[in-house]
Amino acid sequence: MDYVLQNSDYYSQYITEDIETYVERKRYLHVHGNHLEIQALSEMYSRPIHIYSYGTGESKMNVLQDEVLSYSPLSLCFLPPFQSPSTSSRRSTSLTR
Repeated sequence: MDYVLQNSDYYSQYITEDIETYVERKRYLHVHGNHLEIQALSEMYSRPIHIYSYGTGESKMNVLQDEVLSYSPLSLCFLPPFQSPSTSSRRSTSLTR
């Protein structure tokens, strides 16, 4: 988030709130990043980032900085939230003698 703040002139045009408020909020645990943070990571590490989505096969959802950089890409996989099986779908076993 330091990188986003250091480059606030660029990144502030992509958000609807004050950049300092945005960065402060994003520093909390359990606050997820989005395309803006992924773009910043791509720039910081000078690597393209490929984003895959579970259930869509091997196709890329998004490629950042791919045409500019020749380094191996960082690959991220977007997974749907974990859903535990419902109790009705579990097999019940009873032990009777």
